[in-house]
Amino acid sequence: MESFLEFTNFYRHFIKNLSYTVKPLNELKGKKEWKWEEEYQKTFEELKNKITSQPVLTLLRREGKFRVETSTSGYAIGGVLSQKQE
Repeated sequence: MESFLEFTNFYRHFIKNLSYTVKPLNELKGKKEWKWEEEYQKTFEELKNKITSQPVLTLLRREGKFRVETSTSGYAIGGVLSQKQE
């Protein structure tokens, strides 16, 4: 469960309301008895759908226009390379 939640957290910027959605699964990380119930299955299916539905991440193509977005602060530099695809 921990690995799956780490995976979804990596895509948190692309999944709307992720923290709200994963809340039931986060409960499984506690010290209570671990029992997979219908609520957890529904949450898992919802997350799986959100990860695999549009917009999805794909590999860049050589043809097409690229977009570069950057941001800086006093302690960090960041950037995103994106490309609109059909």
